[in-house]
Amino acid sequence: MAIINQKGGCGKTTSAINLAAIAAAQGQRCLLVDMDPQAHCSLGLAVPEARLEHTVLNLLIEDHPTTNCIHDVTWNVGTSLDLWPSSVKLAAYEAPGGLAMRLPDRDRRLSAPLDAVRDHYDIAFIDCPPSISLLTFNAIQAATHILIPVETSYFSLQGAEKQARTIEAVSRRLEKDLPYRLVATMYDPRLRLSREIVTELRKRFAAQLFETNIRYCTRLRESSSFGQPVVEYAPRSRGCSDYTRLCTQLLDWCTRPGDSTQHETRPPMTVTHETPTETPAAPNGNGQHAAPTPANGHPVRHTVAKAAHDHPTPTEVVSAGAVSLNVFGTCRSTPRTHDNRVTAPPSAAGKNGETVHIPGQRAAELAARVRTLLHTQESRQRRLARDEDILNALSERSRKHGPAIRELKPPKAILGVRITRQGVLFVCPANNPEQRAYIAGDFNNWSPDATPMKYNTQLGVFEACLKLTPGRHAYRYVIDHEWQTDRQNPMSEPNEYGSLNSVIEVEYPVVHTTRSARSSARSSMQPA
Repeated sequence: MAIINQKGGCGKTTSAINLAAIAAAQGQRCLLVDMDPQAHCSLGLAVPEARLEHTVLNLLIEDHPTTNCIHDVTWNVGTSLDLWPSSVKLAAYEAPGGLAMRLPDRDRRLSAPLDAVRDHYDIAFIDCPPSISLLTFNAIQAATHILIPVETSYFSLQGAEKQARTIEAVSRRLEKDLPYRLVATMYDPRLRLSREIVTELRKRFAAQLFETNIRYCTRLRESSSFGQPVVEYAPRSRGCSDYTRLCTQLLDWCTRPGDSTQHETRPPMTVTHETPTETPAAPNGNGQHAAPTPANGHPVRHTVAKAAHDHPTPTEVVSAGAVSLNVFGTCRSTPRTHDNRVTAPPSAAGKNGETVHIPGQRAAELAARVRTLLHTQESRQRRLARDEDILNALSERSRKHGPAIRELKPPKAILGVRITRQGVLFVCPANNPEQRAYIAGDFNNWSPDATPMKYNTQLGVFEACLKLTPGRHAYRYVIDHEWQTDRQNPMSEPNEYGSLNSVIEVEYPVVHTTRSARSSARSSMQPA
């Protein structure tokens, strides 16, 4: 499965990482191939760049990649999930005068290593660079299906048509049937533009557009920064839910006989209907269950360890007898793996047994520790707020020595929305100065983070003064990613999502100048 789009920032790498991780969580043996010299797949899965001695470039320059060569390149980044990482050196491979220019089969070099491991994986995802380059041609040549992520913006809509035509042209050049599908990414149903773009995509690509839209989700960006797929970082988020549905639809599409790619090196896909039984992991010599093996069933040189307790266990998304897809030519039924723990890296131990910390792993551990401390602090504060002894002691201290804690309770008169000569002033109560507050409305295309509100330390409120055009405007507050109606504004109207938008009628006061002011202004204009 090659994930392609000439436009950058449309969610190719995010889709590749999360689709591979979710498919692996469903029991598929997955391989993720990073063909982008920017190496974002490695960054998004906490693979330390300093330890990348071998990358996918080593596989491309070998005429017949050996088992040892593939072994050196492969990183186990999760249960049933392996990675062939990339590096910036890959850009020199396809540069004018580079090594690839001297190879007669330079646009088919990726097929050989994938053919060598076709029996060890059920599905492979290839993350491509944001261009139709030699590296992309290698991915297309090796792929049986193509996924095109399309950001819900006007320029992406125009680029989607060009991308589809490019894929069709490449298919004719390679004399190869390449079925492709599109998926809308970064979709915000609150924005009219997003809805219109998806509607237009369905008109132009009725049969090629997946039903699922990947909604805008901050958890997706956060998970990449912590080096984890969203199924591990935030399994209950909308991003995980959307990618889970997309993964199910994608696997169903790939297993349809009519959509199978048939050519001389790829036999048609078939599905066996035998019902498997769940088999527990075999115990090792110590009577304990063995740790999960890499996706290909063979030892690999590199492993990225992650703390399994950092986040809740991902929700199960398939039945025990899920269909296991093999994009290299066959499908079969495979029992789902229940042990989702990640093996500790054998290479993470020093010569004398000391632990060697991986930078990406260390960052993820520190981030998890911070989240745990914040959660513990919030829980402790809630318990203290309900403790009668604590409340009585604070009350007694306040009576004798003055208030120990200054609680800001803004007067109701200042809350709400009002029109001033400087603009429209929005004021809402703040429960916590650490909160993040924004205003979203028709004046900023309902963006949830384009118009921030400032915290007023003296009044304990969030406020923002906006210069809006005269007329009727609808708006809502976005407090810590939660959309809220302005409760201090009695004017509201229902929206298409079943909730209420607050409404403000903007009509600025007319400033009248006095006669003396006008005469002084005229006199100032008289020549001296």
